[in-house]
Amino acid sequence: MHRDTRPPPGGGDGERWREHRIARAFVSLADTMVDEFDLAEFLHMLVDHCVDLLGVEAAGVLLADQRGGVRTAAASSERAELLEVFAADTDGGPCVECVRTGVPVVSTDLAAEAHRWPRYAAAAALCGYRAVHALPMRLRREVIGALSLLGTETDGVDPTSIRLGQALADVATIGILQQRDIERADLVTEQLRTALDSRVVIEQAKGMLAAHSDLTPEKAFTALRAYARTHHHRLSDLARQVVDGTTRTSTIITRPPTHHDRERSRVSSESTGAERLTNALHHRAHLSVGSLAYVRRLLTRWATSVGLDSDTTHAVVLSGYEALANAVEHAYLGQDGGEVELHATREGGEVTVVVVDHGRWQIPSPRPVRRGRGLVLIRGLSARADVSSTAHGTTVTMTWLLDPN
Repeated sequence: MHRDTRPPPGGGDGERWREHRIARAFVSLADTMVDEFDLAEFLHMLVDHCVDLLGVEAAGVLLADQRGGVRTAAASSERAELLEVFAADTDGGPCVECVRTGVPVVSTDLAAEAHRWPRYAAAAALCGYRAVHALPMRLRREVIGALSLLGTETDGVDPTSIRLGQALADVATIGILQQRDIERADLVTEQLRTALDSRVVIEQAKGMLAAHSDLTPEKAFTALRAYARTHHHRLSDLARQVVDGTTRTSTIITRPPTHHDRERSRVSSESTGAERLTNALHHRAHLSVGSLAYVRRLLTRWATSVGLDSDTTHAVVLSGYEALANAVEHAYLGQDGGEVELHATREGGEVTVVVVDHGRWQIPSPRPVRRGRGLVLIRGLSARADVSSTAHGTTVTMTWLLDPN
């Protein structure tokens, strides 16, 4: 969503400007009776409004699917998306409970209430979230999903903002369900299915744009949405064109080609016995903040391809991402990234991921707010985590023991 940062006509103080932004949010969410309604864009606009207006760190949407489960449909940040995907895959947490019951589910201190959702609370803590408000997307008896508001503090969200958040969820739900009355009875079901499917291709396009432009994933997504609006494309259709090569990344983000345009990945599988395969991923590239999301998705695809279960996949991907981010942030401080190696293997009952940089680790000044959480997170998620540093770089080795059953 493009946020209108201009002051309202006639000027006004901060409160009047906030009221103006709230009014614009409701108008945009109510404006669904249009041709070519794009549900994927609509849901991303909803979570952006929540972050903009409610004072929350992040927001996400889970939608009910036709099989009785839930799936991630939109999230305002990479970490929020990781947590929402974890909740959907493990079928647990406040947002999933909200979809099931159709009533708000609140935890202002997830650590203190970890007994309610142990796995979700642990994942939320590792992602930096300490409180959540899950609000139903419901019209009378029909529940189509839930809106989650995520906070990094335990005091939660003030009641006025919660009421506003529920109002935004209500208007969005009504807007979606109106489509059923406009055209045909099964339109909503089809659109929800399409929105759930399109999230995957949108993530792929976002990663490709980030990897080929040195933009952060969030800025790459902003560029994708802006191009779709300007050229009157559905967001999901444009994303598919980027992924299949019909629309070049340079068409959406016009900037000189970089070393990322030339980087290549190698995934190899080699036999080590009659019925035993050693599956290995080896990736070496010049990485910056903008290309981290691409490598994260590469690691996700590898973990899935070698048959890791969802819990292990999440642990491997989140730990690997943190190690890669630390390398870019610390080893190449003040530079446009640097060379980083990623090696992942599954052999026997172990998975090993190794991240190697060739820089000189430094502590940013001023120290970052998230200081030290990366290694703590890695050690909390893995069976073993070893760090070795020399004058030529740092190596982080992470190991997971697989359940023999």
